Amino acid sequence: MREIPKGKLINPMHRSGLALAGAQTTLEAWGRGEVPASENDGILTAEEVGTLNLAGTWLVTLSACETASGQARAGEGVLGLRRGFIQAGAQNLLMTLWPISDDTTVEIMLDFYDRAFKTGNAPQALADVQREWLVKLRKDKGLLTAVNRAGAFIMSSQGREK
Repeated sequence: MREIPKGKLINPMHRSGLALAGAQTTLEAWGRGEVPASENDGILTAEEVGTLNLAGTWLVTLSACETASGQARAGEGVLGLRRGFIQAGAQNLLMTLWPISDDTTVEIMLDFYDRAFKTGNAPQALADVQREWLVKLRKDKGLLTAVNRAGAFIMSSQGREK
């Protein structure tokens, strides 16, 4: 095992990732100052995502909280999961900007998938479904709740339809 360098991780593509099976063991090892082998550590970093071959992948959905976050760098854009999935070749990437409601997200995602697969146009499907949910939630729960629950979703698209 290698030593964890003192201080924070410098590369923002190492600070964004997905926790999979085994991630807890890795986090505990990091807490002890150890770094398990990266090929089976349960953490898929944004940098590792960028090396995947996702050419031809029409849609990737990251509907957990704050999946669009990353570090903005002048001339480079946002470095994080978004960058990794686009580098890997995903055509459409659905993400969130802030913490989201589990219950509302399930309903929004069901409507989104239904519309996206029927039309083959994921960005337009998100725009349409998001607008409908904003109107519905504003009427039922007020503007702030509507924006909080339905406004967090964004689509990064490479401009190709299904």
